[in-house]
This record gives sequence, structure tokens and C-alpha cells, in this order.
Amino acid sequence: MRNRLKLNHGKTEMICFGRKMQIAKSTLNKIIIGNMEIHRSDVVRNLGVMLDENLTMSQHISKVVSCCFYELRQLGTVIAALSTEAAKALVHSFISTRLDYCNSLLNLITEAQLGRLQSVQNAAARLITKTTRWQHISPTLRSLHWLPVRQRIQYKIISLVDRCLRGEAPDYLIQYCILVRSTQRPFGLRSDDTRTLVTIRTRSKIGDRSFKAIGPRSWNALPIALRDQIVSRPVFLNKLKTFYFDIAAAAHL
Repeated sequence: MRNRLKLNHGKTEMICFGRKMQIAKSTLNKIIIGNMEIHRSDVVRNLGVMLDENLTMSQHISKVVSCCFYELRQLGTVIAALSTEAAKALVHSFISTRLDYCNSLLNLITEAQLGRLQSVQNAAARLITKTTRWQHISPTLRSLHWLPVRQRIQYKIISLVDRCLRGEAPDYLIQYCILVRSTQRPFGLRSDDTRTLVTIRTRSKIGDRSFKAIGPRSWNALPIALRDQIVSRPVFLNKLKTFYFDIAAAAHL
């Protein structure tokens, strides 16, 4: 192999992404690299994320939910002996980190899949606060200063966009976050006076979920007063979290 690299047969997988009709028409069932024959898989793992052919993320979510509930059952056996702060730290280490890992890939997933992840967070919050299942969970999440899963995903996306605008992200992400006022046009727009990003149109739901599409759209959906402020990153993230807390509270009024 070039550069003296050798593929690991046990870890090398091949998959085709697309809509169901496109996948059904595909005749590519295997590829040959050197002396290795790699057959097409329905689901592959990349950096711990399970990717299926239609990018529904259902396999990944099932794995996350299963692992989190297992950890919660284990924590439930010792939670009575822990202080509240110790319980928070353990839940953050075993549960919140799993929910947040690569969660920007979960944008625009179905409500059913989103509800499965939210049930994990709700169970974790009830475990810490000893809240019963009949009590409303939103005040409990806010008391723990936890954003609901939907807002956590949006928070992650906006955080990535902000890093791009500050020039602190990789070039392959920065190239998709272009201010409208930085483009050359024969006429001006109202958006030239604001930090509005150039958006693109896609032809599929999978395309809508890509960072180059969802990133600028999510940023432009923020209030102008929030995205136009030139402040330090910690201050911006603090205000962004407050903004999403308000949205989550309004959704449960």
C-alpha cells in the first residue's frame, strides 16, 4: 500500500449512503483494495459513531440509550450513599458525555429518536434529584442547569459556527461559514450590516443535515442582538445557553 500503510481487515468496512431508493438501486456490494475484499455493510462504526445507510442514526441512538440506561442502573445501586454533587459528577461522566458526544450529527432526527435520548436525560435527572416519574421534569432540568437534548444539539452546532467565525476551527469547516457582507455583489443587502452567513440550498434531507447547510441556517436563526455582539467566546456561550434555556422553558409553558 502507498505510504507503507496497511488496512486492518477486521476494522475496515464499506458502506453506501443515500436515500432508500438510491440504496436499493445500488449494485456496489464490495470493493477490492490490494488483496483485500471488503463487502458492503448496512451499519459501520467511525470514531465510536454508528452510521447506517440512510443516516437515520437509529443504530447509534439505540446503542447510546442502551449503554446509558445500563450505567444508570449501576449508579442507582450506590446513589443513596453519594452527595448531590458527587452524583452530578458521576452522571456527567457516564451519561451526559455520551449524550453530547458527536451530537451535532443528530440534527433534524425524528421526534421519536429525539424522545429516546430525552428519556435518558430525564431518568438521569430524576436519579440525582430523586424526583418521581409523575413530577414535571422541566423544572428539574433547569435546577440542574441542563439543556434538553434538542437544545444541546443546537448549542453544539452554534458553538462550532462561532469557532469557525473566530478562525479557531479546521479549514474544512471554516469554508462553510462565510459572512454575507464579505461576498462581492453589485448591490447591497440589509444583512450586510449584520453577522449573517451565506446559506446554501440542498436537494435532500441528508443534505439539509450537513454542517454546510444546518450551520449557517442555525446561526442566522439566532436573534440579531445575540449573533452581532463581538464578545469573548465564554461570554457568548453563556448568553447562548441562556437563550436556549428560555426557548426550552417557553416550549413547556
